[in-house]
This record gives sequence, C-alpha cells and structure tokens, in this order.
Amino acid sequence: MKSFGRVFKNAGFTLIEILISLAVLAIVSASVLSNFGALSRSESTIQRAALQFVSGVRSAQTQAVTTTDVRGDIPCGYGVHYEDGNSAFVFVSPKPFTGSCATQNRNYSASSDQIHQTIVFSDKNIEIKSAFADIFFEPPDPRTYINNNYSADGYEDISLGFGGFNCGEAPCKTIRIYNSGRIDVI
Repeated sequence: MKSFGRVFKNAGFTLIEILISLAVLAIVSASVLSNFGALSRSESTIQRAALQFVSGVRSAQTQAVTTTDVRGDIPCGYGVHYEDGNSAFVFVSPKPFTGSCATQNRNYSASSDQIHQTIVFSDKNIEIKSAFADIFFEPPDPRTYINNNYSADGYEDISLGFGGFNCGEAPCKTIRIYNSGRIDVI
C-alpha cells in the first residue's frame, strides 16, 4: 500500500498557548481573591449580625415578661448594656434588699446587677459603631426604659457595621428600640 500526500500533524498545545492560558488563569484568580474581602462585608452578613443582636434584646424583653425568679424573688427587670465595640450583654436587676423596684436605677450597676447573657457576634468583623444607652425592661408589661427614662415616644438607635469601615464604605444596619417595646432593623 502506498500512502500519497500523507501529512503528519502534531496534536497538543504549544508552549506559548500554555503560558497564555496560565496568565489568564492567574489574572482571574487574583481578581477573585481581591474581591473575597468585599464578599465577607456583604449585606447578608450585617443583616445576620443585626438579627443576632435583636435576639439578645428580645431575650431580655421575654425574661421581663416571664418574671423568672432571681435569688428567690421576682427581679426588677432585665436590660441590655453596651460593653465594648464587639459585644453587649443582657443583665438582670434583682429586687433590692431594701426599698422597691420603683426607686431603683434602671441603668446597669456592676455592684448590684448580674450579667445574664453576653451578646457576641458570630462574625468577628462586626462591631457596634457607637456606645448606646442602657435599655431596661420592667415587668410585668414590660415597660421599656432607655437610659433610666420612660417616655411614650422615645427610642434608641444602635448601629452595627464592619470593623475598620465607616457606614458609607461598607453596609451598616441600625437597630431602633422604642419605649413601646417595638424593635426595628433599619
């Protein structure tokens, strides 16, 4: 048998094609990795943190409604206190040994109040952007006091955001707690 006009072709990639493919892959990988930090500063992350904080506040509110015994007596109430940029805590204010709850200060006092629950964000990049006034729920309603004051139209705003960023640079959420007990995430 004769083979006429047989042309041999080499199959595969040339060195130039492989180098160009690797360069394109490196550029795509670099762009994905550089945007990875932005993905962790997403709206859903800050929304989860806001809901986690609201859950802690609701815990204090619920405890005030259920009037759980503390030291064998019904406490004066439960509150939320700002600790630092990364956490806050729910405190319980036991009934004073002398006097009544009506005359008691409703702001946190380390000497008389007990820490009931610490609110720490699951994402360590989340922080409370500024200190906030103590929020206190007094049973049985629960009546809501902000900074030891009750007024029908008062509220306290708590801003959450990413550490190292201002609210304009990365998503932030504001939690508004009204004296009526209503809680909004804005």
